[in-house]
Amino acid sequence: MTSRNELLQAWGADNTVEFPAAAWAAETAAPPEAWPDVPLLPAELSVFFTAEARGQFEFGARIALRYEDSDEDQTLIVVGTVTEDPDLLFTVDADTGEVLLINPAEQSMELVNSSLRSFSEFLRELGLFIDADRGGDTRPERALALERRFRDLDPAALEDPESWWSVAVMTMKGELQGLVDYRSAEFWEPGGLIEYPREKLLGLGLPEDTIPAADTLPRRVGEYFSAEVAAPLAPFCMLELSAPGTDMDIRLLVLGFVPDAPDLLYVLDPERGEILHFHRETKEISGVNANLAAFADFLGEIELASRRAGSADLTGDQYEALTDALRDIDPIAFEHPSYWWPRVFPTS
Repeated sequence: MTSRNELLQAWGADNTVEFPAAAWAAETAAPPEAWPDVPLLPAELSVFFTAEARGQFEFGARIALRYEDSDEDQTLIVVGTVTEDPDLLFTVDADTGEVLLINPAEQSMELVNSSLRSFSEFLRELGLFIDADRGGDTRPERALALERRFRDLDPAALEDPESWWSVAVMTMKGELQGLVDYRSAEFWEPGGLIEYPREKLLGLGLPEDTIPAADTLPRRVGEYFSAEVAAPLAPFCMLELSAPGTDMDIRLLVLGFVPDAPDLLYVLDPERGEILHFHRETKEISGVNANLAAFADFLGEIELASRRAGSADLTGDQYEALTDALRDIDPIAFEHPSYWWPRVFPTS
């Protein structure tokens, strides 16, 4: 149980507001465990939160929402706003105890925390993080530790990669200051990119709009891709194959391989511009992506999703958000269930 002194230490003795927890609990149907043991919130916490709500929606104000398919109102209690955007209100659902972020003007709503109790705990952890923050290179690592703590306290708060706390954590990790752009070199670890021969690809007749704008590919993306092919192969070497039963030769440019299956190569077909899988033992070929630009974006989206989730194991909304993004980039990659990406990321 978090004590009053612990909250005062995190937020400052002169930077708190007290709310009538007993009265709110008595007036609402929210479960008792939704309410914090200590009825305090910070008056202000950097750019993330202020209890000094302005305008018609002051601290403790009630908002009644009526839906077309319901005869009952949804009652929300205002507990604060986003510091730099007073139109975004933090509210408590009187029936469930969930903390919801709403914008009355735009009629938008999203889950912030499963309860006011966990919201208070998040703000406490955030206060301690801010108090100890010295910026610089240590912040992303500390923000990652804070994200893990948040997940322990209330996993639902970060289930959606675009939720309030997910975006807040990305901000603290630096991902929203340019590092969220996987097309930039800054997104990847030092030495994490390998340069590809743009002029060679253009010389093979590939249209420029099918080649990534950056002259690089990642060296490694988790269990999905590695460019570190073993000798006698090398990145961007050309395989010369004979098509069975014909006098035709097939040329395939090696890009990399599946880390857990070294014989399964990613290759580029210069004739069609497509990215394919080529199995060195069975000689089987299957589809991956429509072109190199789409393939590079797939790798970037997968790496970004893994970082946001804190691991390569994506579930729920995170998984759905990734597969939606991949389909938007290259619908052809999901046209047939035998292609690579539908087997890696199956969808219903």
